[in-house]
Amino acid sequence: MDTLDLTSYIELIGNVGFPILIALILLRTLLDSFNKRLDSLDKRLTQLNKTITLIIKALDKENRNVETTKHVQNDSKDM
Repeated sequence: MDTLDLTSYIELIGNVGFPILIALILLRTLLDSFNKRLDSLDKRLTQLNKTITLIIKALDKENRNVETTKHVQNDSKDM
């Protein structure tokens, strides 16, 4: 088995190193894009959670008003 000389090492790095570098650059770009989308999704989910909470509060308030109205109507019928 022959030992590799300096030019063989340079050729090996050139042939293997460049594709690895390009793959790493593409991976970093994809991860940055993915992280931005996750951040956007997180913001949207937070807003959705706030909206659902507001709807629940409004419905709960409406239900309490309906129950109070029914209670008052029942009391007036009893008289």
